[in-house]
Amino acid sequence: MRPTSLIAATLLALATHAASPAHATADGAPDPQFGTAGVLEWPFGTGISVDVRRLRASLDGDYKLVGGLRTSPTSGQETILCSGDAAAQSLSCLEYPSVVAYEPHQDFAMGLAFQLDGTCVSAGAVTGPAADPPDRLAFLGLTQDGYANDSFGSSNGTKIVNFGGLAVATAISARRNGDLLFTGSYDHEASSPGSGMDCLVGRMSADGTLDTTFGGDGMSTVAWDFGPDADDECYDEALLHDGRVVVAGSVQRADGSHWFGVARLQTDGTLDTTFSGNGKLVLEVDGKGGSGSSQANRVAVDRLGRTVVAGTGSGGAGLQIAVARLLPSGALDPSFGAGGKMIYDLDGQTPGSIHAVSGLALLPPPSNDIVLGGSWMPDGHETGFVLLLHENGSVDESFGDRGKVFFDLDAGHNNIIGGIALQGGRILAAAGYDTMLDDASTHGGMIAVVRFYRSQIFGDDFEGGNLFLWSNRADP
Repeated sequence: MRPTSLIAATLLALATHAASPAHATADGAPDPQFGTAGVLEWPFGTGISVDVRRLRASLDGDYKLVGGLRTSPTSGQETILCSGDAAAQSLSCLEYPSVVAYEPHQDFAMGLAFQLDGTCVSAGAVTGPAADPPDRLAFLGLTQDGYANDSFGSSNGTKIVNFGGLAVATAISARRNGDLLFTGSYDHEASSPGSGMDCLVGRMSADGTLDTTFGGDGMSTVAWDFGPDADDECYDEALLHDGRVVVAGSVQRADGSHWFGVARLQTDGTLDTTFSGNGKLVLEVDGKGGSGSSQANRVAVDRLGRTVVAGTGSGGAGLQIAVARLLPSGALDPSFGAGGKMIYDLDGQTPGSIHAVSGLALLPPPSNDIVLGGSWMPDGHETGFVLLLHENGSVDESFGDRGKVFFDLDAGHNNIIGGIALQGGRILAAAGYDTMLDDASTHGGMIAVVRFYRSQIFGDDFEGGNLFLWSNRADP
């Protein structure tokens, strides 16, 4: 499979900038050494809607993002991959043809993992015909230059997994030994349409072969089944150095509302009972004393083994940013926020107007800062945001405008940050521009990547400006 280039020439930055001396740029400002005034853009044709689902930076400072492209509200969706180089002067996007032969189809990527050799694998779903499960797990292996990796899956670099019903992969991570772990959700009744969802966690080798030492057939399931619809879904995962995996998402409660759900699995796919006693827990992080709802969209594990979970919680008139940190035992970390949990509005902005939290990155010691990204919608128009927290959960007011930066390049589009990554000590954010609410004849979709300046994250050894420091191509 060869991707289709959406624009023949690489989009070059329109201006170059001399290297800035240390501390010449304010923390949270667009980095003048990146692209044009801190931003790189890739425009698409008029009437095209694009979204970003995951952003990853590699060991050498290059980065990739995956998402989806749609040409009309009723058309099928295609996977897109965008690549940027460490020199920060180019961004290019490729569209991957559908792996199914019927219309309308839905092929979309929601997760992305770098292997140590520079290849990568995306994870998502593909819609099947009426006789097949409506959504099937789909993986795409890609070479460093973005072409299909014939050593992964089938001859065109794809791997489709049926799971006896609807199933979607939402995240994937690569270990240094080449293993790939993925998570998502599936309909736990094989009959269509079925009822209720459970979390799905799997492991495969670097070539896409399911590892039968994990869960017996390469996949394990996690269910809480507290609610009337038994609806439990997982949206993200994080790896520990020893191969265990933490997954997070949403658990339905008896009254139909949802709370954070977090589970940790052993290397054989069984629940890790050293975590919260039985390997899984639910957390109220809703700002209403447990009477609201919350959903965990992103999870990460820091260098001290603590699990950070981020998403949204209903509080006041709408949604707020919700964050919790857990000790390795699964207990709430009392050194973070208020007893291990915090709810945030964007200070000075419309309360309860958060739309989504879709990016999370943890800075290594000594700062252990927490970076969040997503979108807020105070007036029907979505604007991206980045929020920086100290290790204790307080807002780092030295970053941007009292800890936050808004990202809105075009008021004619919804501007949705879909991924956060670290490139050395700088913060990368990727946004997709949705045009479906606009006049398709005059507006075009766009992918944009912005890098925010950040000084002294890692102490004196970062002051040399080496972007290669502290980056990982693969997870632990």
